[in-house]
Amino acid sequence: MTSAMLVAPGATTHGNDMHQRAIKLKVTPLVNGLSAQIPSSSALVPPGHYMLFILDTAGIPSVARSVQVL
Repeated sequence: MTSAMLVAPGATTHGNDMHQRAIKLKVTPLVNGLSAQIPSSSALVPPGHYMLFILDTAGIPSVARSVQVL
């Protein structure tokens, strides 16, 4: 099954990046693609910029798309 993940970009100015995270998204197949839903809690997905990856059935990720969570 295809899956999706949000990955927070790392901070290059700090030795310890407390914002770095990878969040697996709930996906629903559609006729021409898929729909991905982020968790509703801002504690799990704080507002900011993320890289969105779609993974194929073998777990191989796509080229990331930059998205902003408000």
